Amino acid sequence: MQEKLKNIRSSPYISGGDTSVSIMIKIIISLLPIVCFAVYKYKLNAVFHIFITVLACIFVEYLFCFITKKRNTVKDGSAVVTGILIALLLPAYAPYYMGVIGGVFAIVVVKKLCGGIGKYIINPSAAAKCFLFLSFPTVMRVYSNGAADLSVKNLIDGKNIDTLSLIVGDSVGSMGEVCAAALLIGAIILVVSGVIDVYIPASYTISFLIMLIIFGGRGFDAGYIAAQFAGGGFLFVAWFIATDYTTAPITYKGQVIYGILLGIFTAMVRIWGHRNEDIYFIVLIVNLFTPFIEDITIPKPFILGGGKNV
Repeated sequence: MQEKLKNIRSSPYISGGDTSVSIMIKIIISLLPIVCFAVYKYKLNAVFHIFITVLACIFVEYLFCFITKKRNTVKDGSAVVTGILIALLLPAYAPYYMGVIGGVFAIVVVKKLCGGIGKYIINPSAAAKCFLFLSFPTVMRVYSNGAADLSVKNLIDGKNIDTLSLIVGDSVGSMGEVCAAALLIGAIILVVSGVIDVYIPASYTISFLIMLIIFGGRGFDAGYIAAQFAGGGFLFVAWFIATDYTTAPITYKGQVIYGILLGIFTAMVRIWGHRNEDIYFIVLIVNLFTPFIEDITIPKPFILGGGKNV
C-alpha cells in the first residue's frame, strides 16, 4: 500500500488498485499498435531507434540514481515508456544518436533534476522532441529517405491532403505520427484499460474543431478538418502526451480547461503557424498553466461549522 501511495496520483486518472508499474505496462501495451506499424513501415530503422532510445533512457536513469545515491527507479517502467515515446517522435531516417541525446535530456534535465516521476513540470517526451528540433532542425524535418517531404507543410498550410493516406499510414512524419488508425487503436486501449479518462482528449478535440471552423478560412470543410485531426501529430499529442499524469491537472474541470487551452493554441499554430513541430511547444507552454488551473479547480476545504475556506 505504501508503494502505491508513493507512486500513484489521486483520481480522476487511476483506480486505487493500480501501481506505477502496472500503469506503465498498460501504457506500453497501448503503444504496441503504433510500434508495430512503425516497424512494419520503417523496418530496422524503427527497431534500432526504439531499442537504442529505450536502452539509453534506462541506463541514464540507473546511472543518475547510482551517482546521486537515490532509490533506483528503473523498475517502475517510466524510463521505458519515455524511451518509446521519444523514439516514436523521431523521423525514421534520423541518426540513431538522436534518441540517445533526447533520452538523456528527458531523463536527466526534465525528469530527475525536478525530483523524478510525479514532480517534473513539463512533459519529458515533448521536451525532448522540442530540444532535438531546436538543436538539429534540419535532421528532425527529414521525414523520408533523403529529403524533407512537403506533406506536413501542406497540412499546416491548409492545402488538400488525402485523408485516407493519413489514416492508413501512407504519409510522412515522425514514426509514431503517421498512422491515425494505429494511434486510435492505442487510444482505445488506454481508455478501456482505465489508464486515462477522455476529458483532456475530448475537450482538446472539440475546442480545436471549433477554432478550425471559425478561423480556418474553409468553414466546415470535412476533408480539411479530418486531415488536421489525422495528421501532424494531433492524435499522438491528444492521447499520449497531453494526458501525462504529472503535467496535466488532476480534477475533471481542470482537465477540460487544460484541453481547451491546448485546442485553442494548437489551432492558432496550425492556422497561422509555420511548422508541425509547434504542437509540441504548445504542450510545454500549456504544461506551465497546470498549477494555476489546479489552484482554481481543486475544491477548497471548509472548516466544520464555519462555512469559510481554510
